[in-house]
Amino acid sequence: MRLHILALATLLALPIAALAQTAPAPAKPADSMPGMDMSSDSSKPAATPMKMDMDMCMKMSMAEDKPAASSDSMPGMDMSAPAKPVDSQSMPGMDMSKPASPHGMMKKQLTPSTSLTLVIGPKTTVLTLAQLAAMPHKTVTVHNIHTKLDETYSGIPLADLLTANGAPFTMATKHHMLTSYLLAQGTDGYSVIYSTVEVFPDYHTGDVIVADTLDGKPIATGGALKLVSSEDKHPMRWVQSLSQIVMVSY
Repeated sequence: MRLHILALATLLALPIAALAQTAPAPAKPADSMPGMDMSSDSSKPAATPMKMDMDMCMKMSMAEDKPAASSDSMPGMDMSAPAKPVDSQSMPGMDMSKPASPHGMMKKQLTPSTSLTLVIGPKTTVLTLAQLAAMPHKTVTVHNIHTKLDETYSGIPLADLLTANGAPFTMATKHHMLTSYLLAQGTDGYSVIYSTVEVFPDYHTGDVIVADTLDGKPIATGGALKLVSSEDKHPMRWVQSLSQIVMVSY
């Protein structure tokens, strides 16, 4: 009987101990919390997040309503003066009155060519218009997309000029010719490049000629000599007033 009473007392004591452990601690008096003044009016409501957001919005609105800074408030800057236009006189060394060439360089004035200079290695040959006119000619008809017309040119095949002046295309010179190119230039400085092998019709389709007549007459515009390629669809490599051809080898 006594054992039963002890067991029952133990069972009743366990929940009471657990409740004692989980019960919240009593609040400390104001005197025991240093640094905090509990004497102030506790009825004053604390600032809420919504009120803080409203204050921030008011400050931002007032900032946007402020007028922009004027030139008077920015020392050293005169906003009333007009922008200074850029002209050729304000850029030393540049003459903006001259047109630019297709290569981005300033072009010289286009004047009719009076001769053709061939530079092949150390050899330089100057051919007059009369000498060129006496050489065998070939006639080609090409379509000029600029004039939208078919044009018939007559002139000396460039391959013949190279062969006659020390640059034939043979088995002995094949490697040398395959690793060289031709730089053709007009009197205005316009320059283009041809692979040496492409001017020889035996190895490449089309003809490249030094023309001196157009439709049976001496070339008037861009004369007196004009480099013409019958294979090119666009006349970008046709050189007006042709004055010089240089063979460059590696």
